[in-house]
Amino acid sequence: MDDRFPGDVRERPGDVPDGRPGRVKTMTAMTVPRLCLVAAPLGLFTYGILRWIGRLAQPYGPGPAWQVAHTAALIGIVLFVPAVIGLRRLLPAGPQREITVLGTLLGLAATAVQFAVDIGAATGAADHAAMVARTAAFASVPGVRLAVYQVGPALGYAGLVALAVLLVLAGRLRWWSVALVLAGVVLPVVNLDLIAVGAVCLLTGFGPLIEPELTDHSGLVEGDAGHAACVAGPGRGQMEP
Repeated sequence: MDDRFPGDVRERPGDVPDGRPGRVKTMTAMTVPRLCLVAAPLGLFTYGILRWIGRLAQPYGPGPAWQVAHTAALIGIVLFVPAVIGLRRLLPAGPQREITVLGTLLGLAATAVQFAVDIGAATGAADHAAMVARTAAFASVPGVRLAVYQVGPALGYAGLVALAVLLVLAGRLRWWSVALVLAGVVLPVVNLDLIAVGAVCLLTGFGPLIEPELTDHSGLVEGDAGHAACVAGPGRGQMEP
């Protein structure tokens, strides 16, 4: 089974050049999932910083500071989608992988809806009270609060941690990556002012996977029955944050 990130067009030993025009093959090229693995936490980091600055002037929102900050967060959440899909390729096939990825994507979708609603509620709102009233009206729709504001985001947070655990078990990451990813999702829950710190934890936790040599040629193989087994050697995925 080809364990390269989706869209990775770099050659492997034994690959036959296809000669198609415009097909770039370079050992240093970053794939879309790798770029998203960097850009997604940076989007959340930007949101955390802009939110902190915006809250210096009360009330926070509506206004340009609110809109720019929430747009950055929305972009970051959306960019996690191709990153998670890319991480899926680095894990052995099986129900654990599929359930974890599906739950994570559902959680990301719910979180994206939250930020989209916040942006929409602030658009054209006369003041902070009007913006809050719009958001409350959306949350009052039956099932929305549970799916979008409670269970949904929790699935996304738990899914990122579970992905880190599976990547450690597959020999892709070290144990400290799980600790960092866990901190990255817990800190903003404890205090929203720690969103930027949490984003740095996420970036550092998944950081080793950004290096191409740590995700390619890893020995991930798939048997005749379709069950994959990771045979990555000791020390694979080891890189100082």
